[in-house]
Amino acid sequence: MHDFIIDRGCIENVGPDPIPDKPDKPTSKTKKIMQKAKNGNYRSCNALALLYLTGKGGFNQSRPNALIWFEAGAKLGSLTSMYNTAYTALDVEDLVNAKYWFQKCIDTKWKDVAGKLTKDAYQSLCTKAKEQMEYVDFTLNEGKYAPVKSETKACGHCSKEQTESFVS
Repeated sequence: MHDFIIDRGCIENVGPDPIPDKPDKPTSKTKKIMQKAKNGNYRSCNALALLYLTGKGGFNQSRPNALIWFEAGAKLGSLTSMYNTAYTALDVEDLVNAKYWFQKCIDTKWKDVAGKLTKDAYQSLCTKAKEQMEYVDFTLNEGKYAPVKSETKACGHCSKEQTESFVS
């Protein structure tokens, strides 16, 4: 089982959550993953969330359930799950939760947990998280600050230069 990092292409290919027309019927393999996730295996939490996100393994597609399991893995300390939690929260427009988990991802120091995440992969993940964090910060603060435009003009009386600032 490999950790999988979601990105925009992954989410765009998923489409909107359909209205389930049948109950979830997890496969035997999915049931094993569920059991491991319930026992605190962060990789299984991430895998289970991906099954919900894509509607595979006998599950109906569900972003809310995916978010629950990504967050469960994130709380267990999985950097990949932290990023995936933030990205899924961003996709469902929960910007505050997205900001929290992107920041947590950025603040988490790299450690080689049994060779599962290389230092390069860690740095790449943090770079992606920082880029997404800029978007989240901009979106959360949009409209709070008006852009200021300034113009320098010569005074009509004394020819001295003056700077005038105004909100554009």
